[in-house]
Amino acid sequence: MSRLRSMVFAVGGSAGASLSRGMLSAGGLAGASHSRGLPSIAGRGGSRLASAGFLFLALCNCGIAQDLDATAAARVLEQALVDCIADAERSVAAIARIERPPGASPPVRILDPFALPGGDGGENPRSRNFIPDHFGSGMIVADDQSPDERYVLTTYHVAYGENRPSEDGGGAERNVKVFVRLAGGEVIEASAEPKAADWRSDLAVLRLDLEAAGVDPTDVVPIEFGSGEDLKKGRLVVVLGNPYAQARDGSASASMGMISNTSRRPMPPDDARGLLSDDASIHHFGTLLQIDSRLNLGTSGGLVVNLDGEAIGLTTSLAALRGYESSVGYAIPFDEEMLKLIADLIAGYELEYGFLGIHPRTVGQNEATWDREEYPQATAVRVAELAGQSPAEEAGLERRDIILSINGREVVDDIDLMRQIGLLGPDAEAELTVWREREEAIVRLRARLGKWPVYDDTKLVITATRYPEWRGIQVDYPTARKKYMPSDPLSVYRRAVVVTSVAEGSPADEAGLRVGDFIEAVQGAHVERPAEFHAASADEAGPLTLKLLDGSRKTVGP
Repeated sequence: MSRLRSMVFAVGGSAGASLSRGMLSAGGLAGASHSRGLPSIAGRGGSRLASAGFLFLALCNCGIAQDLDATAAARVLEQALVDCIADAERSVAAIARIERPPGASPPVRILDPFALPGGDGGENPRSRNFIPDHFGSGMIVADDQSPDERYVLTTYHVAYGENRPSEDGGGAERNVKVFVRLAGGEVIEASAEPKAADWRSDLAVLRLDLEAAGVDPTDVVPIEFGSGEDLKKGRLVVVLGNPYAQARDGSASASMGMISNTSRRPMPPDDARGLLSDDASIHHFGTLLQIDSRLNLGTSGGLVVNLDGEAIGLTTSLAALRGYESSVGYAIPFDEEMLKLIADLIAGYELEYGFLGIHPRTVGQNEATWDREEYPQATAVRVAELAGQSPAEEAGLERRDIILSINGREVVDDIDLMRQIGLLGPDAEAELTVWREREEAIVRLRARLGKWPVYDDTKLVITATRYPEWRGIQVDYPTARKKYMPSDPLSVYRRAVVVTSVAEGSPADEAGLRVGDFIEAVQGAHVERPAEFHAASADEAGPLTLKLLDGSRKTVGP
């Protein structure tokens, strides 16, 4: 009989410890830990995985050797993995990015040991012998509104690198080309078809022009998304990607791992003010999955699937690039908040994040004055400063208030608060449970959030707007761009909409409106959100009078 080998787990650190997998021969390393079988799986592929799990459990009994044929159990589990990978790999794409400064000659290339003699590898990105300057992975996604359209979801740094896209979003000014090789081997140039990209989420969506490439949309299979409920420590996952540009034939490489931890952050800013910095992303505030699968060069943008072959994350090398251990795997989770962001990217929109208008400070357990029996959390967040007229002040928050939870979710530190507020997005309602020290009482407040400012809008790739242009102008939240805010962003919150673009020769241009103007009223109706501005102006066919924040008025004709 073959000797049974069982899986063991090492748990490290303190609270919130991460898990990692190991192999232990039955009967060895006494007291190591217990064995675990596969979790209960429902949905597509669930029956085959359940069978594998039951058989695996029958053969794993706390590390004690069994006189049973463990090879049979291994083969059932093996076949389940094979089927899972076969389902998911059809939706994985290999991405090649070629960057040339204007007038530069091609770089010296390392010879491909797998190149065929006499092949056309050299500079032809459609050749299987071609080795790109930069490479990564992506996954095929679709839009329910356009069933024949296909897009590639990848990371921002795979699509654009460390450089900013050009004004047209396609990178033409930097002489950048992006090619996507599908699982079937077809190659499509995607650099001319950006849909949307956002460096703050490290996500980008590229449109595939299948018609021009002569590819049938039914042959390009979009991935199915799994449930956010699967994002728990201990869940087994499979990672599919393009390590070392090995997927030049369209065949993704696979590795197996498990979720070691959730809500990880690669390198937090110095404090919560870091949210308003050029380099900050939403992931610096603890969104990432940690997986124990090694992410080799080229697997950024790779697909993370559960054992049913459903997408639950997108791999990113953000942590390794920031100086962390290169073998640590991080992935952007496909939870409810991230799926909303992805849907907006597919629609071509700018991604928007919530803004409360406070400077939070973590309250340690030695400062906890609230009722610990009713609210047992050891830490929370104090309002150190708040902007006048901001969503925080309008909701009734006061300086020195302590925020215990947002929409029923505990807030444990300033980074946690900024993540929760950011992912709620503008216009969302945040129900705040607050300990007011001066009254020694719990108060519950509702804040209608504003918009987290964009520091550098040249990094954004946007192909659609949420609201149509009105008489030549586009408007946004007053905090939409850092360049329109006061030098101290918490000094005052302007209760108006800001003009972000003015078409030359338009009625708004002729009326004297300029980029950076703040409009506080339309025909006497107060506005401070884009939806309010468009509601106030939508049914008016004649000239409209706009009141600016500086007190001046502009009359805009039709």
